[in-house]
Amino acid sequence: NKSTVMNLACKNALNEFKGKVSKEMKLEVWDLMNKYLLSYNSYKYPNVLNCEKDFKITFENNIELKGFIDRIDMLDDGTIKVSDYKTSKSDKYLINDPFQLLTYSYVLLRENPDIPKIVGSYIMIRDNFSEIEFEFTKEQILSVEEKFQNYSVEIRNEKDYLPTPTILCNWCSYVDICSEGKKMLFNKNLISGEVDW
Repeated sequence: NKSTVMNLACKNALNEFKGKVSKEMKLEVWDLMNKYLLSYNSYKYPNVLNCEKDFKITFENNIELKGFIDRIDMLDDGTIKVSDYKTSKSDKYLINDPFQLLTYSYVLLRENPDIPKIVGSYIMIRDNFSEIEFEFTKEQILSVEEKFQNYSVEIRNEKDYLPTPTILCNWCSYVDICSEGKKMLFNKNLISGEVDW
């Protein structure tokens, strides 16, 4: 039941992030989880095949693409659905940018070329779990490979690694040795609704 699911999920998260979670974060997460579970009151739960599925693909010049797919579902008609949870309050930057979902679809299609159809969805956590959905053709999905092959060649040919600081520097593993990236780090105490994850 939902109460059991909530308690188990919260206990697991608190153990994993012990000492890193403020009271405001706990309250916000509890509220978001409750809203998520309530959203399934009127229909059945999804058929989730996998969560946090890790992948690694090696392209030319030994360039590796690594990542995690937040969620993979199977729909009633056999279609595979890849989803990525977003904590942003705005979906403007996602509406016309399915590249991340195309990449995840490419990963799945490489593993199983017989998948008949893959769709993608960004799930907006702070917007009542609304979804931005995309349908893909196999040609669109397979076109991702050429882009990553080109990126791998560009990376190996790069001589100067000039910083391109953005707000994403807050999650970069190399920010400690990048003076430009350090300028982009959050300098304020985060409050509820503005957590950094």
